[in-house]
Amino acid sequence: MPTARFLVTGVPCAVAPARHRILDTARRWIQLTPELADAVELVTSELLTNAVVHAGGLISVGLFAEHGRLLVEVFDGCPAGPRPRAATGVDETGRGLELVALLSAQCGWEPTPRGKKVWAEFAVAPDRAGHGSGTPPRGHRHVAGRGRHPG
Repeated sequence: MPTARFLVTGVPCAVAPARHRILDTARRWIQLTPELADAVELVTSELLTNAVVHAGGLISVGLFAEHGRLLVEVFDGCPAGPRPRAATGVDETGRGLELVALLSAQCGWEPTPRGKKVWAEFAVAPDRAGHGSGTPPRGHRHVAGRGRHPG
């Protein structure tokens, strides 16, 4: 199972390089359609931005490709779970969690000893090396309205 972990400083200017690193890593592991690449990029940006805005500090990112799934995890030091907001037509913020839910196959969060983990999972086609086929990882709490990881 291809795995990558790295640290991101909790400042706004760190989001874009981290997002590009995640997308570049995923592209090395699996073939992403343009639509899936856009979804991964936007969802990753939302998860990272939320961690920067609501937690700050050091953020840890995990990326896994296994069993027909690409999993992006963002760990931050704030124990409070993500809370969707009702955005109006003129609001410039407040739609991030809704976008994550719409663009990912599954998403959710769970508390950790040092804060929380927020994750999004994408269905991907298996590559020639066999990455991306089988069943998804276990043990994630779902975001309201989204399914749990099977298993």
